[in-house]
Amino acid sequence: MTLDEYENIIRKMAKEYGVELTENAHNIARFRERTQLPMSKCPCSQNDEDRYCISEKCMADIMSTGVCGCRCFKKKEV
Repeated sequence: MTLDEYENIIRKMAKEYGVELTENAHNIARFRERTQLPMSKCPCSQNDEDRYCISEKCMADIMSTGVCGCRCFKKKEV
C-alpha cells in the first residue's frame, strides 16, 4: 500500500470510531508504508495479536489515557 492509502485508512478509522488523529499519525502511516505492516498489527506491539489500530486494547488506552499506545489516535476533544 502507499502512504496515501494508509493515511486514508487511519483517517476513516478515526472518523468511524469517534476519535481524532494525533500529530504522530503521519509517522505511523509512513512506518506502515515503509514496512508494509498490515492494519491487523500494531506498529508498537507487533507480537500482540489482540492489539492493532482501533482494537479493544487500543480503544481502552484511548478512553483511559486519552491516547493509544503508538500515539496515532486520541480521544476527541469536545
